[in-house]
Amino acid sequence: DWGFRVAEIRVPVVIRHGERDSHVDVRHGRWLAGAIPRVIPRFMPDAGHSAVADPIEEVVDELLAAGRARSAV
Repeated sequence: DWGFRVAEIRVPVVIRHGERDSHVDVRHGRWLAGAIPRVIPRFMPDAGHSAVADPIEEVVDELLAAGRARSAV
């Protein structure tokens, strides 16, 4: 229990999940991607747990794009 329902999230969300993550099962990331409205999902087949933040410039670009998309609504 996180104290809120993920379906009620209204801020920009980018999910980046490595499909080779040995810490968090990719099924959880896919569940979140299906449960959060207007989420931007990014599943990386060859990435592990910490590789989702690399390259950091790509992460920042995705977050900025999500923010721009939200402000255009």
